[in-house]
Amino acid sequence: MAATAEKLPPDGGKTKGKTVDITKLSSGRLHPVPDECLGHEEESVYGIPEDVRPVYKVESGYAAREEDGSGYGTPEDVRGCEDGSGYATPEDVRGYEEDESVHDKPGGADGNKPPGEEGGFAYKAKDLNECTKKPCLHGRCVNKDGGYKCTCNPGWTGQNCQQDLNECDGNPCKHGHCVNKDGGYKCTCNPGWTGQNCQQDLNECDGNPCEHGRCVNKDGGYKCTCNPGWTGQNCQQDLNECDGNPCGHGRCVNKDGGYKCTCNPGWTGQNCQQDLNECDGNPCTHGRCVNKDGGYKCNCNPGWTGQNCLQDLDECDGNPCTHGRCVNKDGGYTCTCSPGWTGQNCQQDLNECDGNPCGHGRCVNKDGGYKCTCNPGWTGQNCQQAKLCPTGWSGYENHCYKLMRDRAEWEKANLQCERLGANLASITSRDEANFINGIITGAPVGKWGVHLVWFGLHRKDGFRTFTDGSQVTYTNWQKGQPNNNRHLFSLDKPQDCVGMYSKKGSAGHFFLFSCVEKGQWNDDQCYRPYPFICKRPK
Repeated sequence: MAATAEKLPPDGGKTKGKTVDITKLSSGRLHPVPDECLGHEEESVYGIPEDVRPVYKVESGYAAREEDGSGYGTPEDVRGCEDGSGYATPEDVRGYEEDESVHDKPGGADGNKPPGEEGGFAYKAKDLNECTKKPCLHGRCVNKDGGYKCTCNPGWTGQNCQQDLNECDGNPCKHGHCVNKDGGYKCTCNPGWTGQNCQQDLNECDGNPCEHGRCVNKDGGYKCTCNPGWTGQNCQQDLNECDGNPCGHGRCVNKDGGYKCTCNPGWTGQNCQQDLNECDGNPCTHGRCVNKDGGYKCNCNPGWTGQNCLQDLDECDGNPCTHGRCVNKDGGYTCTCSPGWTGQNCQQDLNECDGNPCGHGRCVNKDGGYKCTCNPGWTGQNCQQAKLCPTGWSGYENHCYKLMRDRAEWEKANLQCERLGANLASITSRDEANFINGIITGAPVGKWGVHLVWFGLHRKDGFRTFTDGSQVTYTNWQKGQPNNNRHLFSLDKPQDCVGMYSKKGSAGHFFLFSCVEKGQWNDDQCYRPYPFICKRPK
């Protein structure tokens, strides 16, 4: 718009903050300089730097104000535009420095000369509305005294909002790539993210990407939990379950999303892992069924055979009755046992001894019978018949005794007993001694009137023993006996044999007599002849 001139006061017309351009106006009007006369990157073209704003055209040249407001003089490097000759702005056109007096301006100034006259008067142009020229390229212009201010649109900066702001410097795209644009930016989001700044997780599950499974959304992606029988990122691939040989006892057939097992006989279950219990149908007619992996086995009852125990077994073919007669029956047989045998197969010997058949003896069981070992004095198959001593013999318990009245030396007497199946008698108890005392009563008197009767006790190898091997468990020695006494007529003969007195009285040899009791024992020389008594089992 047209601008009028106002005379500066004599003090120099200082302004606060910014001062408008000062020039000598011959016409009193200001005209904006065309855009082509403004600054350019190549200063050699127009010679007006970009940082000189704005430039106004007057008839005698150009006046300029620096952008930063630090100085108000027209720089000398501001050149004319129209003629391109490169002449400097006329000297009478000068900027008004902040601390200068107008009197320092060319031509002087006293403030008394009218406008438009030559002579060096300086004037202050009224404030122009710079916003009419739309200086803010990418923003809103706010006019101010002596200037203007740009409020830039987002994405722009600079005095005139001419400089693109690189928004990517702040990394606004959280999950993506930032591309700077004039006055803004654009985010190219990573897969799985959306929103202006790629800050919003994209729910990929909305599109049901998991064909045969369940979708679980995750930050920047998703995960498929596949149904059994499916695999792949989107559960789109059928899993060949047969590769793992799931049908333990059968044939595997793969199917979409699964498989099917054709089980071998005897097996059942989804994976043919369960043994089929064939015994549930009781296949073993006459036996016990035992289930097995993939089958069964019949343990037939005795007398039956065949896979299912249907066939009667003729047990008699094997002669099961060891000691008896076999009779075949359905599913079995019966044994009729021979005497002396028992048990299912007549294999058990009957212990006949359990009934104590041997009344006076010891029973010995035998296969199919028994045998009695009779106690002395008894006989018969069952020891039921008492034995009797032979004629002339006397019986006591299990033995027979006989007094031999013919006198004999001890050795010869024992030989005679042996010929009778006996021995010189052994005396092992008082009762037996009393019994023998009764037998020898009235025995013949020995040589020199001695009433001794030989019996089986004698000394051998320094020890006294009985001829029948019985232990010496009882003795009845005369007082002072045995003494192995050797009288003067037989000093070289020891008294190794023993006899017992058949009567009470005095006894001795060669006038050496002493009193004795019937039945007492005395040792004597074995060569002396005396009666003797024999003893044998019944």
